[in-house]
This record gives sequence, structure tokens and C-alpha cells, in this order.
Amino acid sequence: MRNFLNNQVQTFNLKGLSSISRSLSHRIMFLAILAFTLATTAQASPLSFSFSDPVADNTGRIDVRNMLLNFDNATGAYTIVLTATRSNPFMGQFRVNINLLNPDTATSASFFQHNLRDFNLATATTSLTMTGTNSMLLSWNAGNRVATNNLPFGNPSGTGITAFRSAVVDIPFLPCAFCQEDTIAFGAQGFTTIALTGSAQNLPVLPTLTQPRRFIFQNIRSGWIDPPAAFGFKYSMTSASLFTAILDFPTGFNNLFTVSVGGIIIGTFGPGQSVVFPGAGVSEFTITGINPLADTDDPTAFPLNLAFNTPTASLTMDALVFDICLQDDSNGAMLQFSSTTGEYLFTNCAGLTLGGTGSLVIRGSIISLQQNGTDRRVIARMDKSMNKGTASIQLLSQGRTLTIIDRNTADNTCTCP
Repeated sequence: MRNFLNNQVQTFNLKGLSSISRSLSHRIMFLAILAFTLATTAQASPLSFSFSDPVADNTGRIDVRNMLLNFDNATGAYTIVLTATRSNPFMGQFRVNINLLNPDTATSASFFQHNLRDFNLATATTSLTMTGTNSMLLSWNAGNRVATNNLPFGNPSGTGITAFRSAVVDIPFLPCAFCQEDTIAFGAQGFTTIALTGSAQNLPVLPTLTQPRRFIFQNIRSGWIDPPAAFGFKYSMTSASLFTAILDFPTGFNNLFTVSVGGIIIGTFGPGQSVVFPGAGVSEFTITGINPLADTDDPTAFPLNLAFNTPTASLTMDALVFDICLQDDSNGAMLQFSSTTGEYLFTNCAGLTLGGTGSLVIRGSIISLQQNGTDRRVIARMDKSMNKGTASIQLLSQGRTLTIIDRNTADNTCTCP
């Protein structure tokens, strides 16, 4: 008889018998969670590790793609952020069970559990945040390895457990293993290494407080931080500090990012590049041109590596979102834009995506957007009182014109069919 600790939490034997106990300058990178790269060598806190999980490997309703765990090994306090795909988000009834083994610490403190966490969500979300305190983490240090299942390093000694894993499990439960869940980083390669929080894009500093379209960071050191779907973010100091530089930009996006200060564009930049702000620094700046859009539900969606003129700083990260969406009645092609900045994003839902910034004219309920560029001409018109609009995107080099006719903006999904 082999006891199996799975993500439901259940104990199974390999013959199918089960006794189910269903218990479920300074640097800072912004992650709308503010991904934050520490410039210090402190060994105590904060510490982090994360796991990526393959997309579409789920056998249940939810498809988890990432897990981030930030903790303080002086207090044992921790925060877990699970991120799901947009096509299979967190919704309905489900249980979260997190089982983690650290083979590089004392046996008595090697096994971490965050189990029996049941949820019933009426609204879908791609990000799930859980917090707690666990004394095991007092003995976990930078450089230690951590596994989500028993295959990399075996099982925790002295527990009687002969197999374990971490997963999100559908409710109601079915009398079977692996058949209604998404295991997180399952397999022999399902392990990672603990490092300083903010030291990498995938280990961002989390916001102290989250408000609609705003992330608040208080007294944080330089490093990676992250935000909300947004085409850009405005970063503003709330302390007496200044931003002196952007040390690096995140990977995984299609376009270069546009950096502006006081409405003046400094330039466009990408991963591996940096921006040094003029003078002693600036109190606020904006980044636009994010494509694909950063998910406003996911605090780790857009990490940024920032530098301050002080050891720590407090700041806010405000999401810039598209408030106008025109979607063609026949083919689903979309033009989204901001009625405040003129930033726009077009997709024909067949592989073509264009972004830029146009000029706005607002007369009553009618909002017009226009851009005459060297490679394109964009014209859009939205009548908010009639809930209808049109758009034309002319690609000059191709001699091609794409049009959008939207007779009822109220029924738009603003996602490709």
C-alpha cells in the first residue's frame, strides 16, 4: 500500500484503494506586482522562488501557467500568486493544495504545505493570491532547492508520505488521481532554487496594496516590480525619492516600449536596454506600447527593473487601459484605443497586429482618432450615444485597407473569435 499525497489533498495507494482526506544608484523592477531587483546582499529576507507550468496540460477546468512564492525567512510570512491562462481561468469551485519539499534544509523543516484552500468564484480571474505564515520557512535560505512533487528529490522523511504533488483541483472531487486537476510543474524537472526577491523578472516584489488599476508599493528596495490588461503604466513616487533609471525591460512582448516623461517621449526600448533619467531623476514617468496587453488581474504580468536615488522608496503603478473598443460585425477584427492618450492597438484576428498613437478629437459623444504615418493611415470614429463606430486602417506599403464596421458596440467581446 502506497500513500499518495496529491493536490486534493488525498492519500492513494497504487492499486486504486484510497483513504481520502480531502484537505485542500538602487534598482527596482516593476511587476504591476512591481518586479523588484535587489541591489543588496542581505541573506535574511525577502526571498522568492517560482515555477512555470506548461499551457494546456490541465485535466480539469483551470490551467495554471505559473506559481510565485515570496516569503520572509525571519517571520515565516509568505504570499503565493498563481497565474492561470485566459482561456482556462480561475472560476467556480476548486481547491488549491501546495506541497513543497526543500532537500537542502533540516529534515524537520523540509516540507511546506498550503492545503485545503477551497474557492468558489463567480467572476473569472487569471490571478489568485494567497497568504499565510509557516514556521518551516524560517529554515529556508537563498540557494536552497525546492520541488513541487516527489520525483526530483524523493519524499519528506518521517511523514509516511510516499508520493506528493501540488495542484489546483476541481470541486466536486472525482474518485481518481490526475483526472480533474492541473498539477504544477509536475515531473523530475519540477524544482527550482530560492533567490532574493526582485533579483529576476520572474521573482518580482509584490505590491503592498492593490486597488482597481493601481498597485501601491511602500518602502521597497530597488528591483523588479509588476502590474494589471493594460497598454501602459504610469509610475509615480509617493515618497521623497526619485526614479534615476530603468535598468531593464521585460521579455515576452512583441513591441518596443515607449518611455515618456512629462508628456515628452524619451525613446523606445526593449529587453537588455536601459534608460537613465536626466538630472537627479524624475518623480514620475510612463511606459506605453505593451503588446500583448498586460493582464490587469495578474500582479506579475509586467515586471520592470527600476533604480532609485534612495535605498528604499514608495510608489504607485497605475494601469493605462483602452476604454474604446470597435469590433467588426462580420470577422471580429478589433481596434482598441484610449480616449485619453490616443494610444491604439489593432488586430485582424488573423496574425496582423498594429499599435501606435493617434490624434484625438472629441466633440460631445463622438470620439475620433486619426494617425497619418509613413507606413499607415488610421481613422476611427466612435459615437458613444448611439453605441456604434467605424475604423479604417490603410497599410501604405501593401496597398491594403482594412475596415471595421461596428453597429452595436454594446455586444463586443473585445477578444478574437
